[in-house]
Amino acid sequence: MNQGTIEGQCNAGCLLFMSAACSDRQKTDASDITLYTQLAASKKHSRMDTPDSWKQTWLAALNRFGWVLKAHETLSLPAAELGSGTLWEWTHRHVPVFFPRQLVREGGILMKRSVAAHPEQPALELLIPHIIEPVPTSLAWDQMAPVPEHRIGLQFAYCGPTSGLNLVVLSLKTRQSLKSGFLIEVLDPKAVVGNVEVTYYSVEMLERVYGPLRASIGRALEERRVIMISPLQEVADDHTE
Repeated sequence: MNQGTIEGQCNAGCLLFMSAACSDRQKTDASDITLYTQLAASKKHSRMDTPDSWKQTWLAALNRFGWVLKAHETLSLPAAELGSGTLWEWTHRHVPVFFPRQLVREGGILMKRSVAAHPEQPALELLIPHIIEPVPTSLAWDQMAPVPEHRIGLQFAYCGPTSGLNLVVLSLKTRQSLKSGFLIEVLDPKAVVGNVEVTYYSVEMLERVYGPLRASIGRALEERRVIMISPLQEVADDHTE
């Protein structure tokens, strides 16, 4: 899997990529806090219906548990300007300078290969209900049938041994039919309703704050991990990109 340099998992509504150089504790911390804060935010707000409120609550939870915001950047991007591309490409065409670019690149390669080789894998079946939601549509006067729309609310996260935790939050609405391999499917900008909303975050864990909470958070997630976290299926790395 990318020559063992990176690991990937579907973590509720987040695709989390972790450098193999991270310690076991760093990987567990990143996986746990990513899941725990998603659950905390989703208790108060809908990721799909009120994405801005969801993001604010999620970020507040990160800070409360000792993951301090170092930098962030928010973009509202017209799909027409982005052109055709996958969700990952749309999200990362404007990646800020504070992101770990090599780790981002490796994560994209891993995701592309894994989804292409195993589009029906359990990790994607787990992910889809968390990140895609159909939108009720009404019949327009000049239409024989309503055009189905879907909201997408997705996170990408990257954890490196020295770069900390870097996260991307993406939200958009599209009329395009989404297949099982939609993560690597080229999306039509004309099918997007409104803009593609993307926010980038870089956070650093404070051990003095998170350390005393680590065990209790782990216990709280003990049963949730089994049903909400699944590794991306491995693929042979027999060529370079």
